Amino acid sequence: MLSIKTLFFFLLVSTVSIFNTNAFNAFGKKGFIDTSQNPLSKFSPEWNNSIYTDCNTAAHENYLSVEEKNTIWILNMVRRNPTLFLTSVLLNPACTFYKELKKRNSYDLSLIKKLTTLPSNPTPLIPDHNAYVSAQCHAYNSGLNGYVGHNRINSNCKADFFGECCQYGYNDALSIALDLLLDYGVSSLGHREICLSASYSYVGVAIEKHTSYTYNAVLDFK
Repeated sequence: MLSIKTLFFFLLVSTVSIFNTNAFNAFGKKGFIDTSQNPLSKFSPEWNNSIYTDCNTAAHENYLSVEEKNTIWILNMVRRNPTLFLTSVLLNPACTFYKELKKRNSYDLSLIKKLTTLPSNPTPLIPDHNAYVSAQCHAYNSGLNGYVGHNRINSNCKADFFGECCQYGYNDALSIALDLLLDYGVSSLGHREICLSASYSYVGVAIEKHTSYTYNAVLDFK
């Protein structure tokens, strides 16, 4: 018969093994816990409808953090139902980007008009690893050297995209998406157009630290 000490030892080892397995499964890149919870559900229960499940195209991409996955998920939901995103998120006082009518500027108003008239896009963006490598390299080097823009300065980063968005100051998916969609100060609205364009089918998203803006995100579209 096994002694009590031996039995205790086996139970301890089993417990540690189970914990390690669960921890490995729960944690993805950079130590984020992936709960697979719809990032827009807090604004409206309608986002929990199963028709938005296939918008979560990056769910099983282990090289992405939760916020990088959620950035793709949110963009796909905006493209799938722009009107619901407008009414439940952008015009929701609980959203940190909400502005009351008298404080809305031309960028707020033009995005409202865009989302009101934009047709639903049933084809979601698919994560692309090569585009991610391109985005991650640029985001990392931009952050490390403290520069902004699309030029790969003093780096060996390979540019693999047809459209690129660079965003500074946020590390959460919703703020990144909303900042790019509002596109304050960018007269061409280039970031907004890229994010909502049906011309792109694939995307790579990378969020890294930035010496000047705390964080920066790069989204490379193909």
